[in-house]
Amino acid sequence: MNKERREELKNILDRLQGINTKISNSDFTIVDDVICDLNDIKDDEENKLDNLTGGLRETNNAYNMERAIENLGEAINKLEDFDMNSVEALIYKLEEIK
Repeated sequence: MNKERREELKNILDRLQGINTKISNSDFTIVDDVICDLNDIKDDEENKLDNLTGGLRETNNAYNMERAIENLGEAINKLEDFDMNSVEALIYKLEEIK
């Protein structure tokens, strides 16, 4: 790796360390609160979908409700998978390259 690439890598590493510092100083109860709120909305939509009768389950509205439930589930999973250790592991790997 040439000097120019190492300098680019150092700049990226500095930015990642800045992110890590900001994350370390954050209050993650906010994330838990958001997950809880999203779960409440998702549960409400699932209940509404479950209570649709016969022909209403075949409508565009029912399809849109299913998609919304899926998207809410994916958003919840992404938030639950957020891990500060991932940033730290990335920094460690990049430091090994220097």
